Amino acid sequence: MKHALFGIALFTLGATANASSQSLARLVADAPAGAVQFSFAARAGVCGGGREVIRIGRSTFGTFSWRNSARDACEHGPVHVLLARRGKETTGLRAYVADSSTDGVTDIGSVSAREAADYLLAIAPRLPSGAGSRAVLAAAIADSAVIWPTLLTLARDAGVRRETRETATFWLGRAVSVVSTGQPDTALDEDSEDDATSVRTQAVFVLSQLSDNEGVPELLEIARRHRDAVIRKRAIFWLGQSGDARALELFEELLQGK
Repeated sequence: MKHALFGIALFTLGATANASSQSLARLVADAPAGAVQFSFAARAGVCGGGREVIRIGRSTFGTFSWRNSARDACEHGPVHVLLARRGKETTGLRAYVADSSTDGVTDIGSVSAREAADYLLAIAPRLPSGAGSRAVLAAAIADSAVIWPTLLTLARDAGVRRETRETATFWLGRAVSVVSTGQPDTALDEDSEDDATSVRTQAVFVLSQLSDNEGVPELLEIARRHRDAVIRKRAIFWLGQSGDARALELFEELLQGK
């Protein structure tokens, strides 16, 4: 009976998420032809340092990459997603925090963060690579949205464009690091390393560079059990870059709390 109830709960959760994304999809579909914009709440610690520059703590996420940066001014506010459309077909996507432009754009207003995340991850596989990656990024900064199960599905789907899969895997890795270390996402990139830690992080990097993913088994062990949180995070990061299915298996295991 308990298993049956659990199955019903999962079905209800999935049905609710699907209905949520369909609701926003309907708003977009019913909008006049041309560009459409909507907004939603960003999670704590997210701010914008200019168009398409989004920061979480010391990490700055741009259009295609991320880097550590504390140089730019950063303003807190909602996430704005701008959909470029040819007629009513979505052909591109941009995401901004606390910075938006509505000139020539149909603004359909604010939606719930969960609804936005569901919609963005639903359309990500259908978008061109860069736009798909930006859709994943926007979903990852939605307030209180639990997206890792969908990210895992995207990361494992060979039919999804590689760049979109890689972005999904990157955000999975950050979620795993939060669970593994107990640090908030905003603090993941604030580590200071002494000489001993620096030597160990270099060793982790060397493992990540071995041909044919020969270093993956040891990286998996480090990510699971190493006593130093910094070393675990480095192993998790490089596992996410490996493209190895065993890395995704570990990520799922840790995110499920096993």
